[in-house]
Amino acid sequence: MTPLLRSAAFTAVLSATLSTGLVAQSDKRDTPTNPACPLLTAQELDTSTGLDYGPGGAIDVGQGIFGGATCLWGGMGADPAKDLPQIGVVFIPPGSRGSHTEFYRGRTPEAGCTREMLRGVGDIAFVDSCEKAQAGVRVYVKTGRNDVFLVVDQLQKRPLSWARPVAVALAKAAAPRA
Repeated sequence: MTPLLRSAAFTAVLSATLSTGLVAQSDKRDTPTNPACPLLTAQELDTSTGLDYGPGGAIDVGQGIFGGATCLWGGMGADPAKDLPQIGVVFIPPGSRGSHTEFYRGRTPEAGCTREMLRGVGDIAFVDSCEKAQAGVRVYVKTGRNDVFLVVDQLQKRPLSWARPVAVALAKAAAPRA
């Protein structure tokens, strides 16, 4: 899968959770000023997943009404030999729309999703686990004035029960850096 198609797949996930209209979409990678990629280390990803991910790729998919920066690891087509689930983290600084986490906390989970509040992760945090055509886990964290949105999806042959502890562990690692 080309970087543009990989970006489009992640855009689909973000568009379902951030807004119906995205601002921009491109295959721009490795932007040194992107604040999302340093939220997680390669060692944290490898330890949490039990897999070998390597470095993440900074992308610009336009974060909808809340703004932010995105970093991706794995996913369909990233490295077909590895067949890695996709992990995405979005760093969302404070903006005029308020908190991304608080906005979604006030909404009912999507059909097919369950929600659980998380303790000990940032100031406010919750996880939505979704069994759909494309199962995945989304973690929303408000830490100080910033928000972190973390997605584990494109699970390939792994069950949703694998993704939830991975997503929570990675959110716990990313929150203090946000």
